[in-house]
Amino acid sequence: MRITIDDTGQTVTLNPTNTQRPDDGLQRITEVYFAKKVVADLGRTVSFAKIDSLHTRQDGTGQAIAYDTILGKTVYLIVVTSNMATLSVDVVLRPSDNTMTGNTETLRIMKYNGTSRTYEATNLLRAAIGNFDALNPRTGAHAYTNTGNFSNTAIFKLQIRPDTQALFNTWATNIGNTTVNIEAVVERTDNQPCAYGPTSTTEVEGAEVFLNTDAVGRFRLVNRNFFSIYHADNAYNIFTLNGTNRRRIGKVQNNNSTDVCYIYYDRYDNEMQVASCAKTNVQGRENGSVLPSIPRGFIRQAPAPGGQARTNYYYADDSIVTTGTHTNGIVRYPVSANFVDLVRMPDGLTIRQNEIIILYAFSGTQRQFCNPQCFAAFVGALAQFGQQMISGGMCFGDATSYPSVTHPNGDSVDTNYASTLAVEQRKVNAFHEYGFTRILRGQTLFYGQLTNSRFARNHEGHLHSGDFDDNFLEPLY
Repeated sequence: MRITIDDTGQTVTLNPTNTQRPDDGLQRITEVYFAKKVVADLGRTVSFAKIDSLHTRQDGTGQAIAYDTILGKTVYLIVVTSNMATLSVDVVLRPSDNTMTGNTETLRIMKYNGTSRTYEATNLLRAAIGNFDALNPRTGAHAYTNTGNFSNTAIFKLQIRPDTQALFNTWATNIGNTTVNIEAVVERTDNQPCAYGPTSTTEVEGAEVFLNTDAVGRFRLVNRNFFSIYHADNAYNIFTLNGTNRRRIGKVQNNNSTDVCYIYYDRYDNEMQVASCAKTNVQGRENGSVLPSIPRGFIRQAPAPGGQARTNYYYADDSIVTTGTHTNGIVRYPVSANFVDLVRMPDGLTIRQNEIIILYAFSGTQRQFCNPQCFAAFVGALAQFGQQMISGGMCFGDATSYPSVTHPNGDSVDTNYASTLAVEQRKVNAFHEYGFTRILRGQTLFYGQLTNSRFARNHEGHLHSGDFDDNFLEPLY
């Protein structure tokens, strides 16, 4: 069957049979695929890495994962043609089955407008062959010098999500723990005949369906929570301002997944998958208090998670008292009124891509949990700092934080001091600029001179960066 695209949906007509031998002079739509942008030569050249079910990638921990795309994340749609340089193409996207929307009709999704620099909801994607507005940054025009390589290509920048949170939640609920294949239906804007695919032999009327078989590699959507984290100088970041500074962290919350993905965009807008973390929701904790002895009346006791923490005592009021080897000795963590989300951080990260270094390791701690947005800000600070940080951790999986009294709920991170004032100041500035508002330091050595921080007792051996300000976060959903 042959499909014709219009602004409201799809109609079906008969697909003529190809009978002739290949002819390189045909006007042809050769290939259609989803991709991520790859920028090289210090921002001067651009290319596109294909995303489909035949490819895999690795996250920052070295783990191989399927090359699926997260519902709502930015992707590029590439339409390769031949002999069509003066023409334009129309595309509609649709699910391959009725899982996501209850039908297989055209999706209304968000398309980047390279003139207004905004995302706009549309059913019909239209682009001229050889037009590169989709590559424009926040201001001005793109500066790529090799666009001649794509003179026969139509490029779309998209977020496959609806324009309302209610509908997003419906799509996500319907997807659940499965994946949904997305197909592309493509034709010439002027509805004139063309050939489809690299080996077709006849120009035919109507549209063609791409990405609809396993042999060509399907494009799959999955549910994930995710954070988009931008380099300070990334000109493609269109998040709104927080005062006079542009927000650098965006969040899509998807209540149908317990996985949280962290995606970093470097100075030139290269995308890198930093980590995928498991999310839990636990009872929150108030700041701890140091006690002279273990209170009576605990209802049970159990080994603490580790590090300097040894034993937890549990009480009827839901408080937890922890004992351990630190000079704080015994610390009580009262229950708070709220539950909190926590992610289990990777045991460490070792990412070196282009000029970006995201590198940390834990030392002597099992406090490897934090709230999701705090870890996003930590990733941004790591990338800006560009050297390894050694961390004393955030909090445990139960939201307590022995021996610290100020780390519950995973909103703070401890790091070892650098060897020089200049390097430590760069680290402090990185935490500060990615939204940590309470940065505490010791007084001895030269750390009393650090700006964007203040003195606090018991911080002679480490820097405390905490209280991430949600005003630094752009909530997309």
